[in-house]
Order: sequence, then structure tokens, then C-alpha cells
Amino acid sequence: MSMGAVFALTLLSLLGLGYFVRTDPKRRRAFKQAKFNRRPLLWPARVALFGPGILLIATAHWSGLAIWAGTVTVVGWLMA
Repeated sequence: MSMGAVFALTLLSLLGLGYFVRTDPKRRRAFKQAKFNRRPLLWPARVALFGPGILLIATAHWSGLAIWAGTVTVVGWLMA
């Protein structure tokens, strides 16, 4: 698997993480934002967030897994 594919998988995970940040009710209350009107799509967001890691483990691309895990962790920390 190429590093471009790892980069694309990382972006997919970050999109899923961004969706969780956008729809989190506690965060929306804390920042005095309006309620999220529709029901959040939790399963597609979970698949987008964790699916690339599972794919990297299944293909035994350990360096890509380390890059993915580090990037998602740091960006998630920055979003918090």
C-alpha cells in the first residue's frame, strides 16, 4: 500500500472525527450552538473513523498504521 493511500485513509478518518465533533451534543451546549436537528449518522462516522485502521491492520501495513494512529490522535487532541 502506498503512502498516498495511507494519506487518503487518514483524511477519511479525520472526516469521521470532524463529524463527531460537529454533532456532539455536549460540545454544542458548551459553545452555545443550536441543537443538531437531525439524528446523527453514527455508524457511517464510526466506519470512517476506525475502518482505515482495521484495513491497515488487515494488510499488515504497520508503518502506515503508525502514521495513521499518530495523525488521528494528534488532530483529535487539537479538536478537543
